[in-house]
Amino acid sequence: MLGAYLSDQTLRKIQSILWIMGVDRAVSEGLKSTIVQINEI
Repeated sequence: MLGAYLSDQTLRKIQSILWIMGVDRAVSEGLKSTIVQINEI
């Protein structure tokens, strides 16, 4: 298993990177929908 030889620190780094990527995606999706709403007004 991957977790067997990955250290806790490495796992935390991976999790934080994935979390940041998820936040970036959510923010960009939110901006897109906001821009679309502004254009429709």
